Amino acid sequence: MFRTVVTTILFAGSAALSWAATDLAEAVQSGDLWSLEKSELTRKYLQGTRYSSIDESTQRVDARNALTIGAIAPNEMIFKWNGDKLASIQIIIYNKGDDGAMQQGAFEGKVKKSRETIEEIVGQPGKAAKVSEKETGIKTQAWDWSWESGAIHLDCGSTGGTSKNKKKQGEPFQAEFIRMDMGPDAKSIEKGGASDKISAKVLLKSLKKEDNGDVWLSTVPMVDQGQKGYCVPASISRVFAFYGMDGVDQHALAAICGTASGPDGGTRTDNMEESMKKICKKFPVRIVNLEKKHKDYTSFLLDVMAKYNKVAGKMGKEEIPESQGQQFWDVADGDVLVAARGGKSDANKFLNDVAKNINAGTPVLWCVTLGIVKETVQVPQQRGGHMRLIIGYNKEEKTIIYSDSWGQGHEKKSMPASDAAAITTNRYVLKR
Repeated sequence: MFRTVVTTILFAGSAALSWAATDLAEAVQSGDLWSLEKSELTRKYLQGTRYSSIDESTQRVDARNALTIGAIAPNEMIFKWNGDKLASIQIIIYNKGDDGAMQQGAFEGKVKKSRETIEEIVGQPGKAAKVSEKETGIKTQAWDWSWESGAIHLDCGSTGGTSKNKKKQGEPFQAEFIRMDMGPDAKSIEKGGASDKISAKVLLKSLKKEDNGDVWLSTVPMVDQGQKGYCVPASISRVFAFYGMDGVDQHALAAICGTASGPDGGTRTDNMEESMKKICKKFPVRIVNLEKKHKDYTSFLLDVMAKYNKVAGKMGKEEIPESQGQQFWDVADGDVLVAARGGKSDANKFLNDVAKNINAGTPVLWCVTLGIVKETVQVPQQRGGHMRLIIGYNKEEKTIIYSDSWGQGHEKKSMPASDAAAITTNRYVLKR
């Protein structure tokens, strides 16, 4: 059942090499994937792939041209490990963020081909699965397969297009995702929906206090958004997973908040709150704005600019006129901004607000502008609006502890509270 396709895999810092794409179909059908030790599985099936750790138990594998599952050619695969054994795999067959827009006919054809391929591998038709929109936030179609050596769940999501709902008629079709979860049994790929909830008492067990003064939520799951502009849905999906809603992933949330397709898609700074409100309307969560003194983004920006220009004049730096408001974050001087917004009083207030929420077991969704202050770890986005999570603090060092949805190396980082206050465009928490 294996088939070999010669392709080209590029490795960072090396010449292009010819490699054979590995078909996992036989290993899926037989259950071989779930019986091998990590080193043996990697040697046998992942040679020639590019993969990186998302966290200690999760790997993101770039499967393009390197791995197939029969006729299914994934763009990425998320391997979840339980110690030295593979626990489950999520396969992203298509998502608009990485792959761009797809016409309705092509999307439906890809879903059909995926179903037929799984049926051929497993030797049985899939059973239509009922997936409540209240649980996932987006209307999806789904199918399940279960046999003695494994289990597979395939689902796909789209918005707009032809609809029996008169209110939705006329909305343009948008393909969102086609994804597939597989594991040794059905239980291994079960995920929590909107009605699942971890108690506050359990969440507080995540609160870790280190000898160096760090206080942080140590079990907030990592999600790797990749190169697409999914910082808002990825960050919110991390909070949801922390709360027990790990079945609501970044792809479904991107559909809800209308994140643009393609690698250049994203969510503008002034639209982040609107996107969050769209998401929260779909789920039993309440959004709380910690920067609530401003009625809207425009009034916030004018206030920041006034403070900035006042300090710039004293420091002999160039002021930025209101007419350049849209470009403010692109041209602002970091030293001036920290002096204007990160003074002792502002930094202490920022730190105290963070501590209050972290001590309650609540991560903080943190909207910032990158490229203004120095960061301890190099980030893939050099400038512009971004959402990240604040997961802790250190009052002795007057720092906040934060995390970005870019995988390994971005799980736990720190920044002076003065710098953090300076680059903040908004902060939110989600209450259940």
